[in-house]
Amino acid sequence: GLDLAREDAVFPVVDWTPAIAPSGFIFYAGKEFPQWNGNILAGTLRATDLLRMEVKNNKVVKTEKLIEDLARFRDIEQGPHGELYVLLENKADSQIVRLIAAPN
Repeated sequence: GLDLAREDAVFPVVDWTPAIAPSGFIFYAGKEFPQWNGNILAGTLRATDLLRMEVKNNKVVKTEKLIEDLARFRDIEQGPHGELYVLLENKADSQIVRLIAAPN
């Protein structure tokens, strides 16, 4: 077996128990959603949600469901101007959707 001292281990920032079947994720750094800079944005396959997690001092301090029960989020990427692209999959078909900030 593996003999590892606790002080030698690096523990995960996020623990998804029970499993949400995470798919793609990014650390956001953009102008479209500046209030999210440094946050983790993650899609889920099983939960069919898009999550935003605020990280402070290497710990997740807040999790928000940005989109809930929409489709399986296969991947998430950030565009050149900070917009988000998500690859959605459902029974009917798959599609890439661009997410931008709502006008004030």
